[in-house]
Amino acid sequence: MSTKTRKGPKVEERREGQAAGGCVVCGINDARVLSYTRLSDGARVTVCGSHRVAHRRSEQHAGDVAELRKLVGERRAG
Repeated sequence: MSTKTRKGPKVEERREGQAAGGCVVCGINDARVLSYTRLSDGARVTVCGSHRVAHRRSEQHAGDVAELRKLVGERRAG
C-alpha cells in the first residue's frame, strides 16, 4: 500500500492565503475550516465552512461583505 500524501504546494498555498484574513463574517482564522464564497459581482471572499453553506443556501446572493454579514451572520437570540 502506498503512503503518498496528496498535499502539494497548491493546497498549502491556499491554506496559507486563507489563514491570513480569516472569515469575513465571524473572524475565525483556523485554516482548516476556511473556504471561500463569491459575491454577486464575482469577488472572492474568505469565509468559514458554516458561512459558506449558509450563503449557498440563502435565497439572496450578497453583493458585498456588509450584505454577506447581514445575510448569514449570527442568528441566535441573545
